Parts: sequence; C-alpha cells; structure tokens
Amino acid sequence: TKSRRSLQIAMAKAGYKKIEKNDGYIYFEKDGKKLHFGTYGELEKYLLENNLIKDEKAEAEKSAAKKEAKEKAKKEAAAKKAAEKKAADKAKAAAKKEAEKKKLAAKKAAEKARAIEKKKREAEKAKKKNPGKRSVGRPSKRTAKSASKTTKRIRLTTKLDDSLIIKIGKKNYTAKRLHDLALDAYKYDMGKDPKAAKKVQTYVLAEARKCLFIINGKDRGEFEL
Repeated sequence: TKSRRSLQIAMAKAGYKKIEKNDGYIYFEKDGKKLHFGTYGELEKYLLENNLIKDEKAEAEKSAAKKEAKEKAKKEAAAKKAAEKKAADKAKAAAKKEAEKKKLAAKKAAEKARAIEKKKREAEKAKKKNPGKRSVGRPSKRTAKSASKTTKRIRLTTKLDDSLIIKIGKKNYTAKRLHDLALDAYKYDMGKDPKAAKKVQTYVLAEARKCLFIINGKDRGEFEL
C-alpha cells in the first residue's frame, strides 16, 4: 500500500490538481475533468488501473519469478553439461574397451599365426629327417602295371603289428611306421585331415622302394622308402 503523499504525487505527475473540500471525499481536477474518490484505496486502485503507479507486489512477484526462471535455467544448463560429460565419458570408456578388444584379437591372431608357422617348420623338419620324395594322387596305370610285373606287393592291413618288419635297403619299416608315414603324406602332401582317415591300406613295392596307400577307399598316394 502506498502512502497518501505518494498517491497525491502520482496524481500531480499525471497532471491532476487536488481540490480541497470538507465533505469527506478526495477530489482531483484536470482540464475541466473532475475525479472524486471515497478513500485513498480507491485512488490507489485508479492509479494502478491506469498505469500511473507500479504495483510493487506484482513487480516483486515478477522479479521473483524472473530470478526463479534464471536459477532454473542455470540448474538445467548444469544438468545438461553433467549429462554430456557422462555421455562423453561413457563413449570414451566404450572406445577404450573396443580398442582393448581389438588389441586382444590381434594378439590372438598373431599367436595363432605363430603357432601355424611353428607347425609348418616342424613339418619341414620332419620331412628333412625322412628325405624320401613323395608323390601325391592316384598312381598311374603304367606305374602300377610295371610295378606288378617286377615287384611283389606286400599288403599291410589296418591291424598294426610291430612284430612284422620289412627291410628296404638299409632301412627297416614296421607296419605302424608305414601307417604313420601314410597319414603324414595324407596331411602334408594332400592337405587332408588325418582324423578323417577311417581306413588306411598300405602296399609296399619292395624292389621299387615305394609304398602305395589308399585311405578311406578313395584317396590314393605314394611315397618313397
């Protein structure tokens, strides 16, 4: 609530002149226009409605609302910044995890490659220990025919018996040894999996110093003794 003095000053600023009367009413006049009010409360209401004074309560509420909105915006900005930081940290952690995963995969791949290379070297080393040249595939008819004329084939069944020893030149071979050499040729010369060999038949051509083999009844090959 404004004071009487401030209300009168507001009317004076608006160009109204106060008229003194002793009838209990408050009179103002401007350019021949007269206004009268029963109380200063009515006068204040008139001034507020005509924007001749400011509503301090409304202004205070407006100021408080503005301040509240500012604080709210500040909090929202802080929350947004925190959320962005959290998202960035999460993305960074995910990228780091993915990089570590790729690094581990590359390490495993390198270890696997080294293991394959090691096996390859061991295979080459094994070949050097047994220098007899091997030829892969089905023996030609000519080879088989000439071998049958000049040589007697010694067939070894899948039953491995180390008591049977075949002497070829200065070397001695057991059935198991020939069986293993056949599987060796099957794997390294023919590129097959030895685990797939269910039936192994070996034929020794003593005079030709060769061993023919048939695996699973269809894959044929030979190696020198």
